[in-house]
Amino acid sequence: MKDFPRIITLLFFLIFCHGYHIELWGKGHWSDLVHHDKDLLDANASRKRYSVLVMYKEECKHKVQQMNLNNRAWPDSRFFLALSYNIDFVPTKVWYDYDDSEMANDFGYTSCPTALFLPRNTSRSVVRWEENESFEKWVSDQLTMDVIFSNNLDHHVQIYKMADVDEDVLLGECGRDAETVINVKIGDKITAKKGRLPVFRTVIDSKETVEITSGQDRVRKGEVFQQCDRDEKLEKNRLWSTRRRHLNNIKGPPVMPKWTPIGFTKRKLPNIVRDRLKEYWLKNRHKKTRESFSKDGTQLNVNEVQTYLLMLPQAEKAFVTRHLQPILEEISGEKLKYSTLYGLREYRKGAVIKSHTDRVETHIISALIHVYHEPEDAQWEVEVTGFDGKRYRIVDHEGEYIYYESSKLIHGRPDPFTYDSWVNCFLHFRPVTWEGYTFSRDNVLHTPEVKVPIVDGIYG
Repeated sequence: MKDFPRIITLLFFLIFCHGYHIELWGKGHWSDLVHHDKDLLDANASRKRYSVLVMYKEECKHKVQQMNLNNRAWPDSRFFLALSYNIDFVPTKVWYDYDDSEMANDFGYTSCPTALFLPRNTSRSVVRWEENESFEKWVSDQLTMDVIFSNNLDHHVQIYKMADVDEDVLLGECGRDAETVINVKIGDKITAKKGRLPVFRTVIDSKETVEITSGQDRVRKGEVFQQCDRDEKLEKNRLWSTRRRHLNNIKGPPVMPKWTPIGFTKRKLPNIVRDRLKEYWLKNRHKKTRESFSKDGTQLNVNEVQTYLLMLPQAEKAFVTRHLQPILEEISGEKLKYSTLYGLREYRKGAVIKSHTDRVETHIISALIHVYHEPEDAQWEVEVTGFDGKRYRIVDHEGEYIYYESSKLIHGRPDPFTYDSWVNCFLHFRPVTWEGYTFSRDNVLHTPEVKVPIVDGIYG
């Protein structure tokens, strides 16, 4: 595949170099990168990192390419991202209804390019770049700030910026039970020492006061840097996963087949299925376990809010399948083959399910089953993008299920769950004649008719 070397080169650059430039596919992509999912409904919640957003049109793309958005001197992606958005390009690639002025209007596009610095604290003002300024210096100035260091130890400390190879750089000193102000940069690795002995370490991630406290293990400096490198690599993998999910939503659905005009409908469960699933949950929920996921996954915000799993026994799965398969065959007009029944999965307060599509090999005709929730008045809307390109919100009540063509229909619960408990299970089928649909490790969607590279490098 001719694009494969380009993708590998891009991946190597993203993983092993500081400075991480991401080109956005819309406001939702931006939100995924800068917000804590569990706080999406809180307008005053802090963002998870600092960022620079550059908006531009084709007429000034050459200027953006000269702005060095992959600058290696900038902090790593855990603390700072350089983001860009091509106002002309993105709307031409999106198949669903898309507000092509949303980004420009919401962020205040005024000239080509428009660059904004977005602080973590949402109460602080967005800073606008003036084109007569050095862009690199402007970014560095925004990331440099005075921070209060509060020494809670019973002795005087010297405060250093840690260096991986060279000698640590002395920044200042602080007496016992005292405070001092030091000029630092976001991403600086800091150590406080008593004489030559490190007694405290941290990384500057905001303007908040740094509390120097006791109780830290005396980890060697080299191990500190190695752990930071591992954390940064994981974060970049998560950012890559998020970008791939958005690209899959754009490129995958147009080449997948459909069985109904819009791709979804809501129905009531047969009473016997409704009662049996609810009874099984209530009798056995004390046996649920913490659900495990890949650390770099971003479809669920499980790094913020844990989900729990109570797997149904084979007999219960067969019972549910036996009752629902004929109904799903009637809706789709297709003879179906069982793929899997997953769950029961419990979501807790703060959970978010990002909009996505499912596995093209096995998750084709599906039922999202609402088993139980607490309290009684809890609601958590499903959002889908129908095959007509329009977004719909579905309120699913206990004892109902949503038929959805899950490898083509974009679906999720993008708003944080605000109640105590929500229990679903997921029943998946594929047509009995289903073959030739795969998603390969090099991020290519294969169908019997076409091969679609999902991740195709930088668009600018």
